[in-house]
Amino acid sequence: MVVTIRHDATGNTETFLLGRRFGEGADLPVYSTLSPIGRAVLGARPGERRTAMIPHDTRPISMTLLSAVPYPGPTVAGRQAAL
Repeated sequence: MVVTIRHDATGNTETFLLGRRFGEGADLPVYSTLSPIGRAVLGARPGERRTAMIPHDTRPISMTLLSAVPYPGPTVAGRQAAL
């Protein structure tokens, strides 16, 4: 899934792939479903607010899920690569 969240403390948005297999050829960072942010957004619906504890940080981070759409696959020169 291509996930976009808003960090509630700053208002900054972040878009990433949620999963474990799509790192190669992706133009986005990949967060595992086992990562703190991945666990937090798993199962969320757009507009839902979630929190995550980041290792070595003393406070949780709060985020709002803006969107989650299927990952279309890696692209090569502007078109989807055959898998």
